[in-house]
This record gives sequence, structure tokens and C-alpha cells, in this order.
Amino acid sequence: MNKFLVSSNIVLIVAVVILFYLQFSEKNQKASILPAQHSSSNNVADGSFKIGYFELDSLDYNYKYLQDVKAELISKDKSVQKQISALQDEFKEKYNEYVQKGATLSQSEQTQYTQNLNDLQKNNQEKAQRLDQSFSMERAMKLQEIKQRIQDYLKTFAKEKGYNYIIGTNEADYFYYKDSTQDITSELLENLNKNYINSLKQKSK
Repeated sequence: MNKFLVSSNIVLIVAVVILFYLQFSEKNQKASILPAQHSSSNNVADGSFKIGYFELDSLDYNYKYLQDVKAELISKDKSVQKQISALQDEFKEKYNEYVQKGATLSQSEQTQYTQNLNDLQKNNQEKAQRLDQSFSMERAMKLQEIKQRIQDYLKTFAKEKGYNYIIGTNEADYFYYKDSTQDITSELLENLNKNYINSLKQKSK
């Protein structure tokens, strides 16, 4: 959970570098043969870029919606593990019962007991697998919802503030220098939390 927001930082960095190179080389070529163009609102036409960044760890620890989802998933995981444990205990109980009765059972009864145990083990393993898969799918959907909320907000934020790129960073990334004046973490958290609280108020009405 802690690092779910960190995805393909290296690929992202490479993509940004390539885009920079292509954009700047194209602008330099055009500048030598074309007259000056009117500047655009997104700072691309004049060859400039505005890049912001936010700290992923700060969102992980301080985004209220993420914290609520995390608590929900932890609770659900405990419930799933409890159900799986109950299935395992059921098999152990039947197995111990067979061991205790083994000496008094006829050959055909032992064969039937063994078959029943094998069937129970197979069924319980399948149930446990379905429980685990269902939880994994639910977890993936919840994490995608969190990512989507952040992306949706950042689209509007970037347009309003004139950012061409907004990057999520953490201690494990490959950015050796970041201009702190472009750190939007605090503003991002404030607005994400405000939007989440407002959505809860709307639901409670």
C-alpha cells in the first residue's frame, strides 16, 4: 500500500527527457526559418515548459480519501484471512477426526474418508483462492479510483496554473535536483482533501 502511487518513474523521466529534446529541437529549427509566433496559454509555442511536482509519500500519509480506503482494505483483508483460516481449520478438524477413527474403520470406510478429505481440501483451496482473487480485484479497483481522482484534479489544476507536466516523486526516484518553488504538494493535498470532505457531506445529505 505504502508505495502504490509510485509507478514507472524511470519510464516517465525518460519520456519527459525525450519530449524536451523533441520540442526544443523542433522549436530551434522553426525559429531559424519562421517569424515569431504569438505565445500560447500553455507555454509550448514559445518553447518554454512549466513543470510541477508533488511528493508521493506525503499523499500516501496525508490524503484523507487514501487513508480511508487503506483502512477499509486492511479491514477487508483481515476478514478474508479469517475466512481462509476457517477453511483451513475445517480441514484440520476433519483430518484429526479421521486419524482418531482410523484404527476402527473398515478398509472401505477409510477409502471413503480419504476421498472426502481430498474433496474437502480441494474445495476449500478453491474457495480460498476465490476469496483472495476477489480481494485483489477489489484492492486494484480502489487504488485505481484513488489514482483517477488525483489525475482528474491535476488536469484542471495544470490547466489553471499553466503546467505542462506534473510529476509524482519520492526518495527512490532519479531526480537529483528539484526546484522547491515548483512543489505543489501542499496545495494539492489541501484541495484533494477539501474535495473529498465536500463529497462526504454531499453523500450525508
